Amino acid sequence: MLPMLKGMEQDKKDWETKAPEVHESNCAMHPDAFAVGDAGAKGQGLFVMRSIKKGTFLFDYTGEHLSQMEYNVRYPDSVSDYTVGLRLPNGGMNFIDGRHEVLGAPARFMNHDGRSPNVGRRTFCKEGVAPRVLMYAIADLQVGDELQWNYGDGYWAARSGLIEDI
Repeated sequence: MLPMLKGMEQDKKDWETKAPEVHESNCAMHPDAFAVGDAGAKGQGLFVMRSIKKGTFLFDYTGEHLSQMEYNVRYPDSVSDYTVGLRLPNGGMNFIDGRHEVLGAPARFMNHDGRSPNVGRRTFCKEGVAPRVLMYAIADLQVGDELQWNYGDGYWAARSGLIEDI
Protein backbone atom coordinates (compact mmCIF):
# COMPACT_ATOMS: atom_id res chain seq x y z
CA MET A 1 0.00 0.00 0.00
CA LEU A 2 2.83 2.41 0.78
CA PRO A 3 4.24 2.60 -2.78
CA MET A 4 0.79 3.39 -4.13
CA LEU A 5 0.39 6.20 -1.63
CA LYS A 6 3.81 7.60 -2.55
CA GLY A 7 2.82 7.49 -6.21
CA MET A 8 -0.45 9.22 -5.47
CA GLU A 9 1.34 11.97 -3.55
CA GLN A 10 3.66 12.54 -6.54
CA ASP A 11 0.63 12.62 -8.87
CA LYS A 12 -0.94 15.26 -6.60
CA LYS A 13 2.26 17.36 -6.73
CA ASP A 14 2.49 16.93 -10.51
CA TRP A 15 -1.15 18.04 -10.86
CA GLU A 16 -0.18 21.47 -9.52
CA THR A 17 2.94 21.90 -11.66
CA LYS A 18 2.25 19.99 -14.87
CA ALA A 19 -0.55 19.63 -17.36
CA PRO A 20 -0.85 17.42 -20.41
CA GLU A 21 -0.04 19.03 -23.74
CA VAL A 22 -2.93 19.86 -26.07
CA HIS A 23 -1.70 17.23 -28.56
CA GLU A 24 -2.18 14.60 -25.81
CA SER A 25 -5.92 15.24 -25.59
CA ASN A 26 -8.45 12.67 -26.71
CA CYS A 27 -9.73 15.19 -29.24
CA ALA A 28 -6.28 15.66 -30.80
CA MET A 29 -5.55 11.93 -30.93
CA HIS A 30 -9.04 11.01 -32.15
CA PRO A 31 -10.52 13.93 -34.13
CA ASP A 32 -13.64 11.86 -34.82
CA ALA A 33 -14.32 11.24 -31.10
CA PHE A 34 -16.88 14.04 -30.75
CA ALA A 35 -19.70 15.48 -32.83
CA VAL A 36 -22.04 18.42 -32.43
CA GLY A 37 -25.68 17.44 -32.66
CA ASP A 38 -29.23 18.24 -31.65
CA ALA A 39 -29.68 18.27 -27.86
CA GLY A 40 -33.42 18.95 -27.86
CA ALA A 41 -34.57 21.97 -25.85
CA LYS A 42 -30.94 22.80 -25.00
CA GLY A 43 -30.11 23.49 -28.67
CA GLN A 44 -26.87 21.97 -29.84
CA GLY A 45 -24.75 19.65 -27.72
CA LEU A 46 -21.49 17.75 -27.91
CA PHE A 47 -21.76 13.98 -28.24
CA VAL A 48 -19.33 11.07 -27.87
CA MET A 49 -18.63 9.09 -31.03
CA ARG A 50 -16.29 6.49 -29.45
CA SER A 51 -16.05 5.07 -25.95
CA ILE A 52 -13.86 7.02 -23.54
CA LYS A 53 -12.61 5.94 -20.11
CA LYS A 54 -13.13 7.93 -16.92
CA GLY A 55 -10.16 10.18 -16.22
CA THR A 56 -9.33 10.83 -19.88
CA PHE A 57 -8.16 14.33 -20.79
CA LEU A 58 -10.71 15.30 -23.44
CA PHE A 59 -9.65 18.78 -24.62
CA ASP A 60 -8.97 22.32 -23.46
CA TYR A 61 -11.71 24.90 -23.21
CA THR A 62 -10.40 27.16 -25.95
CA GLY A 63 -11.10 30.68 -27.04
CA GLU A 64 -9.87 34.22 -26.72
CA HIS A 65 -8.06 35.02 -23.46
CA LEU A 66 -9.44 38.11 -21.74
CA SER A 67 -8.25 40.07 -18.73
CA GLN A 68 -10.81 41.18 -16.15
CA MET A 69 -10.90 44.63 -17.75
CA GLU A 70 -11.40 43.23 -21.27
CA TYR A 71 -14.18 40.97 -19.99
CA ASN A 72 -15.92 43.90 -18.26
CA VAL A 73 -15.79 45.99 -21.46
CA ARG A 74 -17.08 43.15 -23.65
CA TYR A 75 -19.72 41.97 -21.16
CA PRO A 76 -20.74 44.98 -19.02
CA ASP A 77 -23.68 43.02 -17.58
CA SER A 78 -21.32 40.10 -16.71
CA VAL A 79 -23.35 37.68 -18.84
CA SER A 80 -21.60 35.51 -21.40
CA ASP A 81 -22.78 32.08 -22.47
CA TYR A 82 -19.37 30.90 -23.67
CA THR A 83 -16.88 32.43 -21.24
CA VAL A 84 -15.07 30.47 -18.53
CA GLY A 85 -13.46 32.29 -15.61
CA LEU A 86 -10.11 31.35 -14.10
CA ARG A 87 -8.77 32.53 -10.78
CA LEU A 88 -5.08 33.39 -11.18
CA PRO A 89 -2.42 32.61 -8.55
CA ASN A 90 -2.24 36.33 -7.70
CA GLY A 91 -5.99 36.33 -6.92
CA GLY A 92 -7.00 38.12 -10.13
CA MET A 93 -9.33 36.77 -12.76
CA ASN A 94 -8.78 35.82 -16.38
CA PHE A 95 -11.35 34.52 -18.86
CA ILE A 96 -11.45 32.27 -21.89
CA ASP A 97 -14.16 33.36 -24.30
CA GLY A 98 -15.24 30.53 -26.61
CA ARG A 99 -18.07 32.49 -28.24
CA HIS A 100 -16.57 32.12 -31.73
CA GLU A 101 -17.16 28.60 -32.97
CA VAL A 102 -13.68 28.22 -34.46
CA LEU A 103 -11.88 29.41 -31.31
CA GLY A 104 -14.12 27.65 -28.81
CA ALA A 105 -14.74 24.30 -30.46
CA PRO A 106 -15.50 21.68 -29.27
CA ALA A 107 -15.90 22.58 -25.58
CA ARG A 108 -18.22 25.51 -26.28
CA PHE A 109 -20.93 23.03 -27.31
CA MET A 110 -21.11 21.26 -23.94
CA ASN A 111 -24.33 21.82 -22.05
CA HIS A 112 -24.90 22.12 -18.30
CA ASP A 113 -25.77 19.34 -15.89
CA GLY A 114 -25.65 20.27 -12.22
CA ARG A 115 -26.74 16.88 -10.87
CA SER A 116 -24.70 14.28 -12.72
CA PRO A 117 -22.20 15.85 -15.11
CA ASN A 118 -19.89 13.48 -16.97
CA VAL A 119 -17.19 16.09 -17.62
CA GLY A 120 -15.16 18.00 -15.07
CA ARG A 121 -12.75 20.88 -15.44
CA ARG A 122 -9.25 21.46 -14.18
CA THR A 123 -7.86 24.95 -14.12
CA PHE A 124 -4.12 25.10 -14.73
CA CYS A 125 -2.44 28.39 -13.87
CA LYS A 126 1.32 28.48 -13.55
CA GLU A 127 3.54 31.52 -13.55
CA GLY A 128 4.79 32.31 -17.05
CA VAL A 129 2.35 29.94 -18.79
CA ALA A 130 -0.98 30.92 -20.37
CA PRO A 131 -3.80 29.76 -18.07
CA ARG A 132 -5.77 26.76 -19.29
CA VAL A 133 -9.05 25.01 -18.54
CA LEU A 134 -8.70 21.29 -19.20
CA MET A 135 -11.80 19.14 -19.55
CA TYR A 136 -11.76 15.53 -18.27
CA ALA A 137 -14.18 12.62 -18.39
CA ILE A 138 -15.40 12.05 -14.83
CA ALA A 139 -17.35 8.96 -15.86
CA ASP A 140 -16.91 6.29 -18.50
CA LEU A 141 -18.45 7.65 -21.70
CA GLN A 142 -20.26 5.57 -24.30
CA VAL A 143 -21.10 6.29 -27.92
CA GLY A 144 -24.06 8.66 -28.03
CA ASP A 145 -23.55 10.17 -24.56
CA GLU A 146 -23.89 13.93 -24.42
CA LEU A 147 -20.92 15.64 -22.77
CA GLN A 148 -22.21 17.84 -19.94
CA TRP A 149 -20.49 19.74 -17.16
CA ASN A 150 -21.55 21.85 -14.23
CA TYR A 151 -21.30 25.51 -15.27
CA GLY A 152 -20.99 26.54 -11.63
CA ASP A 153 -22.70 29.01 -9.35
CA GLY A 154 -21.19 32.08 -11.03
CA TYR A 155 -22.92 31.25 -14.30
CA TRP A 156 -26.34 31.17 -12.65
CA ALA A 157 -25.69 34.15 -10.36
CA ALA A 158 -25.06 36.35 -13.42
CA ARG A 159 -28.42 35.38 -14.88
CA SER A 160 -31.03 36.76 -12.53
CA GLY A 161 -34.42 35.28 -13.21
CA LEU A 162 -33.09 32.05 -14.68
CA ILE A 163 -33.59 28.87 -12.73
CA GLU A 164 -31.11 26.02 -12.98
CA ASP A 165 -33.27 23.10 -14.07
CA ILE A 166 -30.58 20.40 -13.98
